Amino acid sequence: MFYQKPDVSFTLRFENMGNVHLRPAGDITIYNMFGRERGKIPINDTDGDFGNVLPKSVRRFDFDWKGDGSIFEIGKFSAVATLTFGSDGRQNVSRSTFFWVIPIKPVLGIAGGGILFIFFLVWAVRAYIRRALVLEAEKRGVFVSKNGKSTEEPSQPEHARGLGFFAEPFYEGVIDLRKIRNIPVSASENTDGQKERVFGKENFLTIGLFLRKYYKFFIFLLGIVLGVWGVTFSLHSVLTPERDFSIIIRGEDGAKKAISSEEVIRGEIGNGERPLIEQSEGYIRSVTALTAEEKRILLIKIINGSGRLGAAAELSLRLEKAGYVVSLLGSVLEYGKQESFIQYRPGKRQIAEGISVFLDGDVILSENKQQNEDISITLGAGLR
Repeated sequence: MFYQKPDVSFTLRFENMGNVHLRPAGDITIYNMFGRERGKIPINDTDGDFGNVLPKSVRRFDFDWKGDGSIFEIGKFSAVATLTFGSDGRQNVSRSTFFWVIPIKPVLGIAGGGILFIFFLVWAVRAYIRRALVLEAEKRGVFVSKNGKSTEEPSQPEHARGLGFFAEPFYEGVIDLRKIRNIPVSASENTDGQKERVFGKENFLTIGLFLRKYYKFFIFLLGIVLGVWGVTFSLHSVLTPERDFSIIIRGEDGAKKAISSEEVIRGEIGNGERPLIEQSEGYIRSVTALTAEEKRILLIKIINGSGRLGAAAELSLRLEKAGYVVSLLGSVLEYGKQESFIQYRPGKRQIAEGISVFLDGDVILSENKQQNEDISITLGAGLR
């Protein structure tokens, strides 16, 4: 199946051929063509969103996956479902499916750029070879005019001298580059009796003349730099171990439940599948004297804008360890700020100050009368 963006709907069917209820549990992991994880859907992890499967029946589970919209996230993807079930001697089953994500317009743009780059390389190589041949002809006493005809007979026999003449344009450039540093060769007096400097044409070359003479070389160099940068950037993008994603679970009754990548990571940390980066006990302190009940009734939202997947999940677990309850986790791809922001409802500033000590880096506090949550935290790129 082909898709133009990483926004795919999946259907999982589980058949119970036994005579007792089964509750399949596990996950469905999505990988890109390089084997990098691009999403994970927990199945009956804690909340039991998928439920049980009745004996002698087939149950259908539907969900939507939306990955990072990077234009470099293209190619063949795989979704691997790994489930365990049964109370006696836990049984395992694994199935996989494949699909393609090919955004037509971006791919055509990249392909067009690649074709132009190839034509550019061909043009640059031909220009270099043409210059090498001209220099070799001049050494032999043959001066080639613009129409390609020689104006003098060669002073040397036209036998092959090997491929060494291909380096002549390079040597010429090195010699001209040295001429830029040369000082005037002499001084003379003009008609008014004043001394003026005289530059030898063969010993002096201005930067402007040098750039005009070798503009093709600098265009070629710029093209190579841009090409290398493009390849490096695309490889870095597709080889990034994890990227942001979101999941929507569609129930049989039509109800939908959204799960962010931060919530999935929080579940992995809670299950011991991923380590939690702890802060020192001396660093985690509170400037408020809230009771355990007051902490539990607070509505706290954390949005990860740091660019590091899992940062919001780690903060939520540290807050929950301190007695708080995080009601919502999410992420924003284009936050673009170094500072972390904590917005609070009127009368909650002291609580926001107490929570701010769980964050490192610069934190800005501000009051927001319009938000529904008591505390809303947006993590910035400066979070270490």
